[in-house]
Amino acid sequence: MIRDSRSPNSAKRPFPAARVLLATMLCLLGATATAQTHSADEDQVKAAFLLNFGRFVEWPARAFADQTEPFRICISGAADVANALGVLTIRQKLNGRDISVLLIDHHQPLKQCHMLFIGNVSVKEKRSLLAEAKGTSAFTVAEEKDFVDGGSMLGLVNTDNRISFAINQQLAEEAGLKISSRLLSLAKIVRGRS
Repeated sequence: MIRDSRSPNSAKRPFPAARVLLATMLCLLGATATAQTHSADEDQVKAAFLLNFGRFVEWPARAFADQTEPFRICISGAADVANALGVLTIRQKLNGRDISVLLIDHHQPLKQCHMLFIGNVSVKEKRSLLAEAKGTSAFTVAEEKDFVDGGSMLGLVNTDNRISFAINQQLAEEAGLKISSRLLSLAKIVRGRS
């Protein structure tokens, strides 16, 4: 299923602009953001995190076929995050490119993805998705139980209703990605600093 951010009908529910602004500001101001007890709020915060992560990562030219190719954020196991991100990215650009949000399952090819968010999937599915993403220029983000290295480039952890993240810089560099020092400074843990 493909959700194009330019279509306002891609979401299940409204997403107030104030929440977008709040989530974006929380992401820019620190490494943690309070996740509300209501899961919709948490989904919106995660969507804002994903959009902002994309602003602090540089992709190699080979990651895009041409200048008009949209920036594709693929999401597996988190339909509500995909919906929130679809609404958040309406008429937005990321690094000068239109944004497309794609809800995928583990049977779809990941070559088209510039960012891959792995939500609530089985350990086997997660390993499969991360293995398939290896060798591509996809920036991989996954929900993690703790900061133990789960194989993604960035791990989101919700502890006591606060979302934090850890970065595996070595995996990103192996994929040809450059993570901004600003984003690295906000992470709770950075592995493989160069």
